[in-house]
Amino acid sequence: MQEPYDPKAVANYFLSKKNRHRLGRLTQMKLQKLVYFAHGYTLAVCNEPLINEHFEAWEYGPVVPTLYHEFKEFGARPLPRQATDFDFETLEYTDTPAIATDEIPESMRLVLEFVCDTYGRLSAGQLSTLTHQEGSAWDQTVREYPRLKHVDIPNKLIKADFNKILARTKEGNNGR
Repeated sequence: MQEPYDPKAVANYFLSKKNRHRLGRLTQMKLQKLVYFAHGYTLAVCNEPLINEHFEAWEYGPVVPTLYHEFKEFGARPLPRQATDFDFETLEYTDTPAIATDEIPESMRLVLEFVCDTYGRLSAGQLSTLTHQEGSAWDQTVREYPRLKHVDIPNKLIKADFNKILARTKEGNNGR
């Protein structure tokens, strides 16, 4: 089993120069949703999590708090930099290394490419709408805990959600 990745490393994959031209206006909200879709498809396709943190159910959809705090200063503006870590030896911030696609399992690389190609052209608002669909993992979590904020969305719900998406896609392709 592959160890899950730091969400900042996954974010920096999407923020890398090679993906910037494919993803358009990359805001914090859009980045959160791209990482969520990559995580969900990895759970469904690879049967393991992509990131080593949990998504929480926030007002505008699934959020990894680490990424929120990393980029909150930019609000809805395009992100001008990579995610960083503090280096205690040099006492400086350095870019978190992005996932190296030549060092991850092929199935995960294909999921990341699929998410870039399929969801990268959508706006943050469109991606948020997709995560808010009735019956989605986010929707189920919000309905189960209506008075609580920032509740963890269980990976089992995310995986079931993306398995349904894959099943619908497969059915649609078989009907052609």
